[in-house]
Amino acid sequence: MKNVKINRRGFINGALKLTAGATVAYTASGVQMLNAAIPNDQGDYKALVCVFLYGGNDSHNMLVPMEGSVLADYQTVRGSLARQASAEMEIFPEGQSFEGRLAFVDEMSAVKALFDRKKLAIQGNVGALISPLPNGPKPKGLFAHNASQENWMRGADLGQKPTGWGGRLLDAYFGDAAENTNFLRNISIGGSNSWQTGLNSRAYSVPTSGEIGKDYRYSRSWDNRRTHRQELIDNYHGSYQSDHILKSAFSRLYNNAVDNNAWLAEELSSVSIAHEFPDSSLGKQLGAVAKFIRLGKAQGLKRQVFFVGLGGFDTHNNQVNSHPGLLSHVSNAMASFYDFTENERIANEITSFTMSDFGRSIRSNGNGTDHGWAGHQFIVGGAVEGGKIYGDLPYQNVNTSLRPTTSNEQMFASLARWYGFNDDSVLNNLFPNLKHFSSNFIHYFA
Repeated sequence: MKNVKINRRGFINGALKLTAGATVAYTASGVQMLNAAIPNDQGDYKALVCVFLYGGNDSHNMLVPMEGSVLADYQTVRGSLARQASAEMEIFPEGQSFEGRLAFVDEMSAVKALFDRKKLAIQGNVGALISPLPNGPKPKGLFAHNASQENWMRGADLGQKPTGWGGRLLDAYFGDAAENTNFLRNISIGGSNSWQTGLNSRAYSVPTSGEIGKDYRYSRSWDNRRTHRQELIDNYHGSYQSDHILKSAFSRLYNNAVDNNAWLAEELSSVSIAHEFPDSSLGKQLGAVAKFIRLGKAQGLKRQVFFVGLGGFDTHNNQVNSHPGLLSHVSNAMASFYDFTENERIANEITSFTMSDFGRSIRSNGNGTDHGWAGHQFIVGGAVEGGKIYGDLPYQNVNTSLRPTTSNEQMFASLARWYGFNDDSVLNNLFPNLKHFSSNFIHYFA
């Protein structure tokens, strides 16, 4: 197996440690405790794929009631935004019944099929929480995009932790060695995010187009002067030596980034995926994830995390026209990705899930919906006990947003348990708000 250089972000990592070391709770002592609980069953492979829906998905128009007073309340509150469910889109959650019956909207037929096959579970009415309501404090910045995204990527009100929970999982699994592990373990195709940032873990980002491993420096579109200038920079960094720690660190980062890119281009050129993904932004991103999974397994990796993202869900205006297309986009891409894992016979090894800034207000603003709090999320995979709805699906005639009845950290901890962490003390360190809840995980997995 090739020894890949991965210290291109070591300087940034070190700088973060220097600035945060005095105040961060998740520091060396926490990492040491996690190191002691690293799973012993490292002969298996598992990957988590986070699908982030930027802007705040209106999940109340994703799964809708079909009859009775629940339907009447839904239509009254939603007004012109209310969706009509087709009979063939009705779902029958295993061992559960919901007043008014339930159905996916028509454009989500692909994920409906996954639900029927028991490969997709729905976590209902989940949101950022510090402790149970109604007495618990509300997270800061609750209805603001940036703060709410951080509440999902890090955990509610964890400003003292400059880390995301995906990065913390890698820190916990690989211990102090996480900084020097193969960069393929932590890949973002959805842009910069804090979810993948740990004390010793940083994401390796590739373009959202899915076109990966290209060496931009020698593109034919560059004129001779630019090419010559780039060659001078390459020569400078290749031979540069300095006693100045920052200058030397930057030079090493540059060289490692170039080396990694060249290695990646060569390796990916031999990776062929027969499965056809949707020709969409999310489809291309998940198609790239498929290649990285194939490459990671060939490299002998045991754990990977991936991040993909899709924007456009901040539907204050024109929701009737824009939101159905977004839901179709998500449905087709996630279902196609699951089919890929099944065709590869690795479905039990991959779990994908959705996150979003927040839910939307239940009441229409006339042309769309405003920022809310709780929403519904998907968990998809061969190991998932699908065909079920976990938590609540309240449809109430209210003017504001639904309050969560499940904490997002309970959802995260459940994914972490599947990833290999079963010790309650480790989960409480990874997710500090978890101790405030009577149950620290949800049984998504067999």
